Amino acid sequence: MDILIKTVIVAGMAVFELWAAIPAGFVFGLPPFLIGAASIVGGIATVIIVTTIGGKIRRRILSKREKKDKQHGTLYEIWNKYGIIGLGLLAPLLTGVLIGSTIAVSLDAPKKSTLTWLSLGVIGWTIFLVTLAALGIDFIFH
Repeated sequence: MDILIKTVIVAGMAVFELWAAIPAGFVFGLPPFLIGAASIVGGIATVIIVTTIGGKIRRRILSKREKKDKQHGTLYEIWNKYGIIGLGLLAPLLTGVLIGSTIAVSLDAPKKSTLTWLSLGVIGWTIFLVTLAALGIDFIFH
């Protein structure tokens, strides 16, 4: 398979799940730098797509129903404690970029902050995971 096709597949996989894209890149025999770059591009593309489209969808839904005066629940407690910085840095690892971006949009996080912090989370976790895999560190079975 051509290296360009493999790289596009890895980036496409990263749109949906960073955890799947990185091992796939190694299975395809791509160099670690290329795996990281493709995963970062795919992850950041997810954030851009969700914040652009999701914000419009959220506004449309809210305009059709009354906004609650008080917001309750575990999600809001976590949001109030850690904010967009915590979500952005942890979502790529814990929930995935797609779900993390959706949570940020649903909680009406500012678009610029969402893009910044989720992108930094994607970059940081991608570098970390690709480095571990490239060094042959088996963190699943030990």
